Amino acid sequence: MAFQREISPYLSGDTRPFRCPANGLRLYTPNPAIAGRTPFSIPGFYDTELIRDSAPHGDRLFTVGFGDGHVERGGVDQEHPDSSCFNRVVRINNSVLQYVQDYDETLPSATNAVALRAQLRPYLVGSVRSFTCPDTLSAYPYNFALAGRPLRSFPATTETFKDTARHRSGLFTTGYVNGAVRQVTPTGVVVRPVPLTPGQLSERRIRQMALAMLQYSQDYDEKLPPMQTLAAFRAATEPYVQDTSIYTSPGANPFVLRPELSGVSLQSIPNVTAIEWIRDANNYGDPFIRVGFVDGHVEVVSR
Repeated sequence: MAFQREISPYLSGDTRPFRCPANGLRLYTPNPAIAGRTPFSIPGFYDTELIRDSAPHGDRLFTVGFGDGHVERGGVDQEHPDSSCFNRVVRINNSVLQYVQDYDETLPSATNAVALRAQLRPYLVGSVRSFTCPDTLSAYPYNFALAGRPLRSFPATTETFKDTARHRSGLFTTGYVNGAVRQVTPTGVVVRPVPLTPGQLSERRIRQMALAMLQYSQDYDEKLPPMQTLAAFRAATEPYVQDTSIYTSPGANPFVLRPELSGVSLQSIPNVTAIEWIRDANNYGDPFIRVGFVDGHVEVVSR
């Protein structure tokens, strides 16, 4: 009942969605193992079970909802193959970024598909199928030129995973080193990706700005860019970004930088993993703020 009480305000008080109409209106069962945790504290969150039927339907199958929003019945993804493909590339792309956060901002060292899956497996609980496109049924090839290199060595447009062929619908899915994922039509039109929550979007934008910041420092004697204002930071780092919308927070208030870090040498900072350079204190309906650190990692911390 605690789950229902906390979620109800986001459903305008409507309690009907908490019960399954196919098994006698029994309540869905939330996953107690993730209660009170943040998504980034859960390896493999995008394929972690969030909620499931408390009893099977008449066909003896259970419906299960997962962290990225996809739903399965009897282990079969209920999404359209195009949407499912997009979400799978999001999952494996995010597993790379989670690996990078745990290994000093260095990309996986694997040089073949078997070794790569082994390195990413801790971040993809139950997700062996995530490496295969549900439409083409082919494994997503990885860009092994990235192996063992620092994340900041590559521009945002560098590919990570992509389809081997177009879907039956004509779409083609590609993941990028900055965490972005795109699906394009045969004529090059970008299909709008599945929307993120404001909090997720904030985390992604901070991480993309961090990547641009570190690439700037590589080109300017390991010194951090100007941070007196967000406009000054943008002017210095914009050549390193693919999408300039990353400089705008999803909330009412702008991102907050630390001006005292302007022009500071990275070598003069004793512990870059502990020094905050940016934060987003907007209220996105949860008790957390998003904080970026000088080494490039992002944390979701309590207010």
